[in-house]
Amino acid sequence: MTSRSRHGLAVNRQCVRRALAAVGSCVVACLTLGARPLEATVVPDLYEATVPIDRGQAAAFQDAMREVIVRVTGERNGDSAPALADLISGAQRYVQKYRSLPANKVTIGFDGAKVASIIAAAGRPVWGRERPVTLIWLAVDDGGGRRRLIGADDSSDTRAQIDAAADSRGVPVLWPHLDAADNSRISAADVWSGSLQRLTDAAERYRADALLVGKVSAGYADWTLLVAGESRQLRGGVTDGVQALADRLAELLAASSAEPLQSANLDIAGVDSLAAYADVLASLEASSLIRSVAVGELAGDRVVLTLSVRGTPDRLRRALATQRKFQPLDASTVDPATLLFRYRP
Repeated sequence: MTSRSRHGLAVNRQCVRRALAAVGSCVVACLTLGARPLEATVVPDLYEATVPIDRGQAAAFQDAMREVIVRVTGERNGDSAPALADLISGAQRYVQKYRSLPANKVTIGFDGAKVASIIAAAGRPVWGRERPVTLIWLAVDDGGGRRRLIGADDSSDTRAQIDAAADSRGVPVLWPHLDAADNSRISAADVWSGSLQRLTDAAERYRADALLVGKVSAGYADWTLLVAGESRQLRGGVTDGVQALADRLAELLAASSAEPLQSANLDIAGVDSLAAYADVLASLEASSLIRSVAVGELAGDRVVLTLSVRGTPDRLRRALATQRKFQPLDASTVDPATLLFRYRP
């Protein structure tokens, strides 16, 4: 028997029950795809936006919808798609939350399910609420060779600009706590010299999924993105690193209904507890690429799943690799449609 979760993912519950029996669990509820991941990075306000109201309420509704469309599609100019013009002009119909704020601003929240459905029906990509968290290592040259790290307690305009850009794209970011422990390991010199191995090790300590390394001097910035095992560099402004990060993550994780469905087998080792099993299934539920899942085998610490996905199995491999919990393994000796991973809690 196949049913559908609240996110629309088809679940073979008979297979799930057999798997639960294999692990000897009677706690069925916590292992269905309705359970949340243990360490999910969920953007709770993905369908909310705070905007000025100086041009009137109707304009505020439309401005808020434009911001939401950019976040949900993952496209910088997603709000300019002609197919979504009616969604913007009729934004008031989907309002569920309205709160007045100081400085002549309002927070507006929309019906997420309806908005996502309309975006998908228009053939635009949809990127779900669960998103990788990125650790930012940023060194700023204040002039005269004085360089400092930006941390969690920093109140500079540089950090404020980056946080605002990350919020506008719906990308969770994490800043390091520059206490004695971290200062003994990472310095502004490490960032400036490009010591990526040391910075990657730091990302492990923070349990981050991706890494964004930046050097800012005289208003310009050099950025390095480390996402899903791939490295990219660019030079631009203070917020260009976050924008490029969001572009890359959306490219990997947002799915369009126009993409054909394909079958893929997912073989995951390291699933040695009920909590790990629940976390794996819940993470798959949150993926915008996966449309259905069936449990094929559960043996020892391995679980084998059959998935229906948007796009190719290789795209799913790269998408899962954006999360630190899914470590890709060498699959050169198996069928290309079989993806090998190790789960890392």
